[in-house]
Amino acid sequence: MKQKSYASDYEPVTRSPRARTWESEPEEAWLPRSSNNSSLDMQDEVEEAEAPLPRPTSTRRKAQRSTQPSLLKRGHAIAYAGLFLYIAAVYFRPYEFSESLAWSINISFYFAIFTLLAFIPSQLASEGTLTARTPEVNYVLLLCLLAFLSIPLAISPGNSFAYFTNTYIKIVLMFIVMVNVLRTERRLKGLLFLSLLVGCVMSASALYDYRTGDFAVEGYRVTSSIGVHGLFGNPDDMALHFVIMFPIAVGLMFKSRSLFHKALFAGCALLMVMGILVSFSRGCFLGFVTILAFLFWRLGRRHKPLVAVLFLVSTGAFLLLAPGGFLIRILSIFDHSLDPVGSATARSAIVLRSILVTLRNPLLGVGIDNFPIMSIRNRVTHNSYTQVSSELGLPALAVYVMLIVTAIRRLGRVARETYEERSRRRLHYLAIGVQASLIGYMVSSAFYAVAFNWHVYYLVGYAVCLWRLNESEKARTGDKKKALDPAVGDDPVAAAAAAVAQRLSPATIVR
Repeated sequence: MKQKSYASDYEPVTRSPRARTWESEPEEAWLPRSSNNSSLDMQDEVEEAEAPLPRPTSTRRKAQRSTQPSLLKRGHAIAYAGLFLYIAAVYFRPYEFSESLAWSINISFYFAIFTLLAFIPSQLASEGTLTARTPEVNYVLLLCLLAFLSIPLAISPGNSFAYFTNTYIKIVLMFIVMVNVLRTERRLKGLLFLSLLVGCVMSASALYDYRTGDFAVEGYRVTSSIGVHGLFGNPDDMALHFVIMFPIAVGLMFKSRSLFHKALFAGCALLMVMGILVSFSRGCFLGFVTILAFLFWRLGRRHKPLVAVLFLVSTGAFLLLAPGGFLIRILSIFDHSLDPVGSATARSAIVLRSILVTLRNPLLGVGIDNFPIMSIRNRVTHNSYTQVSSELGLPALAVYVMLIVTAIRRLGRVARETYEERSRRRLHYLAIGVQASLIGYMVSSAFYAVAFNWHVYYLVGYAVCLWRLNESEKARTGDKKKALDPAVGDDPVAAAAAAVAQRLSPATIVR
C-alpha cells in the first residue's frame, strides 16, 4: 500500500478557521501521538495557540456591561432648560416684584409641564426607561409610595391628598428629572450657580434689613425682603439655604484655577456666613459648625494638628463677630430660660409630642401633613426625622435616613477616587462640598420640619450627578487604557484567564 508523503516543507499549513480554547478541545486532540505526524501536529498546535482568543459570549458581555462603568449619553438639552427655568421661577417668583406681574403667578407650573413634556420622550428615546434606577431614586420612589399609602388612613385624608398633589409629588418629579437630565459638569454647575446666586441675593437683603432695623420675626430676627422672600419667609428656612450653599461655595473656590474666581466664590461663602449670623438660627449654627469641622478635616488632612487649631480659631472668631445676643440665643439650646420668647421650650414639647404620635402610629403614621392636627396649637414638629416618623411611620423614617446616608457614602467614594488623578480633581472638591452640605443638612434638619421640602432632594440630585459623572470618567479612562494596550481586551478578568490558558496550552507544554 502506497504511503502518503509527510514532508512538511511542501505542504501548506493553514490557520484554523475558528480558534478554540484548550478547554473546548477533546483530550485526544492535543495529547502526544506516536504516529509520524508529530512534527506536523506540533506545528498545527503552535498555529492554534497563536490564533486570537475567542470573544466573550453574549451572556458574559451583558453581565460585564451591568457591572462596568458606562459613558453618559448626551441629550435632554430642552428638558434641562425647562428644569433651570422652573427652579429659577420657584426661587424668584416674578409676581412678588410687582403687581403688574400677577399674571405670572402660575409660571412655575407651566415650566414644570413643559419640562415633563420635553423629558419623557427624550428619556424613552435615549434610555428606553423613564428613569435611571440608582439607589437614591429607589429610596425617593419608595418614600413617595409610603406617602401615597398614608393618605387613605390619614386623620384628614383631604389635607394629605392636597399636600401630596400640590407640593410633594412636584418635588419628586423634578428630582427624577434632575437625576436624568444632569449629564454634564456644565449643567451641574449651572444649577449650583443659580442656587448660589439666590443665596447671595437673600444674604445681601437680610444684611440690609438688619442694618436698617427691619426685624420681622420675634423683634430681633430678619428675613429676606425682596423677590425670594415668599419661599424663604421663615428665617430658619433662609438660614438653612445658607448652610447648604456655604460648603458648595467653598468647593467651587478650591476647584477654580483663576484667582478672580477663587475670590468671587470666597466672597459668596462669606456672604452665606454673614446671613447665618443675622438669622439668629440655632439649628443652622450647629449645622454650620459641623460643616466647618468636616471641611477642615477633609481639605487639611495632611496637617491635622494645624487644622484643629484653625477650626477652634475660626469658631471663636465666628462667635466674636456675631451680632449682640447671638451667643445667648445659642446657649438657650441648653438653658431654655435664656430664650426671651420661650420658643425653645415650646419646640421641645412639640418634638416630644411627635415622638408620642410615632409610637402610637408606627407603621403608616397619621398621614402626610397631618401632624399639626395632633400637635400643640396646630404647630409643625421642629424635627424632620420625627416629622417623617409621625406622619409616614417608622419604615418611612428608615428610608429617609438611608436616602441621605447613601448619598453621603457615594460622595465619599467619589472624593477618594478623584483625589489622586489631577484631571479629575475638579470632581473631588465638588463632591466634598455637596457631601458637607448633606452632613450640615442632617444636623440642621433635626430642628426644622423640612423633610418634604426641596432642600434634601436637590442635594441628593447633585450627589447622583457627581456619582454618574465619576463613573463616566472612569469608563472613558478605561477605554483609553484599552486603546493603548489592546491585549487587555474588553474584560481584564478574561484577559488574565486567557494568559493562564495560553501558558497551560499543549503547544507550550510540548515546547
